[in-house]
Amino acid sequence: MKKIISAILICAVLCVSFSFTACQTKPQGKDLAFNITKDYKIVIPESASFSEISAAKKLSQAVNKSSGIDLPIINDSAASDSNELVIGNAKRDGVSRAVGNAGEHGYSIYASQNNVFIYGASERALELAVEKFISTYISISAAMAVPVNMSMVYKDLFSKKNLTLNGVEISKYTIVYAAEGTTTHYRSNVNAWVECAKYEDAANAIADEIYLLTEQRLNVVPASETTPSDYEILVGKVADREEVLQFYVTHGVGYSDERYAYGMVGTKLLFSGGSPNSAYFASRAFTKACREMRSSDFSKELLSQSVDLSKVVCIGDDMVHGSSSTAINRYNYAVYLQKMLGFKYYVANYGVPGLTAAEYEQSNEYKLSLSAVPDVVIIMLGFNDANPSENVWKNAEDKEAYVQTLTRMVNEYRKINSGVQIYFVSSTHKATSQKWEENLTELAATISAAAIELDEAYVDVHTVSREQEWVFPDGRHLKNEGYEKLATTIFDALKTSIKVK
Repeated sequence: MKKIISAILICAVLCVSFSFTACQTKPQGKDLAFNITKDYKIVIPESASFSEISAAKKLSQAVNKSSGIDLPIINDSAASDSNELVIGNAKRDGVSRAVGNAGEHGYSIYASQNNVFIYGASERALELAVEKFISTYISISAAMAVPVNMSMVYKDLFSKKNLTLNGVEISKYTIVYAAEGTTTHYRSNVNAWVECAKYEDAANAIADEIYLLTEQRLNVVPASETTPSDYEILVGKVADREEVLQFYVTHGVGYSDERYAYGMVGTKLLFSGGSPNSAYFASRAFTKACREMRSSDFSKELLSQSVDLSKVVCIGDDMVHGSSSTAINRYNYAVYLQKMLGFKYYVANYGVPGLTAAEYEQSNEYKLSLSAVPDVVIIMLGFNDANPSENVWKNAEDKEAYVQTLTRMVNEYRKINSGVQIYFVSSTHKATSQKWEENLTELAATISAAAIELDEAYVDVHTVSREQEWVFPDGRHLKNEGYEKLATTIFDALKTSIKVK
């Protein structure tokens, strides 16, 4: 009898997994597993979302880091093969099973006939699925062996439905965010603050993250519209909360874009960071810690860590600054681009209106952009150079001087980060005189040629703005919706080529 009971207990232990609804098959020999080799391809949908593209890149990088193999990323218009790592909702026969397994909020990973299918019901779920596959099968060994019958299903991301914070039910809490983000750069010459990632966006993303963890949808309010209470989840540097101010000093996160901290101060939960981006990643660290807890009560003291953000700087003139929008702190293209790229990318706006390229090279904003040590630089300069009244676009010598200015700037960015990605963006096509518009056409051709010469990417906004008939209310500048179109055009160029950390 004891032997029977022991056998039953051993089987139970082998099959129990608190994270998955199915047991994972461990390879017992070479015939029970297949290896990810150079013959494999990563498959994504033909019209892949940015999250699917990012997930594929992350998987490709992990494979390369583990084995030195560079796997190509292809779309599902190609014929299916027997050696594929399928990401997201691609057109492959096995995807429907993954979709069904994942449910409304979860993810599913399984192997079939030497193919692997990785699907998440949401952007966050897909990200978690790829991370789980990498940590389980890719990072641990260069052999990258996957069990032939491997299946990991995580249907219920609400792993802490009864979560309490120092004994208080999380449903009693309100998310309170700082009125303005600290990712702002003062423009002394225009007396304005230009913000990119906002704490409001971070707070809403944090609400989504907590919902995935607890199935509780918490209210999100700005600090300016609420009075302090005992049950608050504080996001960012909420000025009238003494706990937050003390915390920023203690953990030194106030001026570091990538530094964050989280934890309990009494009954309050704090997500703080030097930027809205890092504050959001504080919530990611918090929910990860909660999923790994044995209990359902979170009472940890403040924890401080860093996140490796990709820094994107937008430099340029009027179109970068957001001139003629109803509120430049909300409606410049960098703000829209931040939303599109997500919180892993920290987008900063260094645009100054009215400057030529040569004048911008001498500006304080340019120096600040260099000090940021960016991973990505988006350059949109020349609109004012093309203005006939500036008298700097008259002949071939002027155009050569313009190109030399761009070249010097690119070389400076390369000095501080040899792996920096540069994107040249042409100006829009519209101006207040025919000569100015003719110059803008010449400018676009000049920028395109410079990008080729410098071996950097080119984004043809000039053609897009004309073909899509963008609206210029004052004859030369965009309004709010126009800046969103500008961001979309740039994002479409970035999403397949921008690097993922």
